[in-house]
Amino acid sequence: MQVTKRVALGIQDGRIASDAAYWEHNTIERSALMRSEDAREGPLAFAQKRKPEWKAR
Repeated sequence: MQVTKRVALGIQDGRIASDAAYWEHNTIERSALMRSEDAREGPLAFAQKRKPEWKAR
């Protein structure tokens, strides 16, 4: 959720980024998100037909 808010608001290092910087920031945040434990938990829980156990990590 924190990543989504930062990207949606275009906030990087506490300031609003330009359009080009926005896309670069988006790429950085998305990469970090995809390496998170929760990114692995979602598909794993789906495959195991159980509710995901989110840890915000």
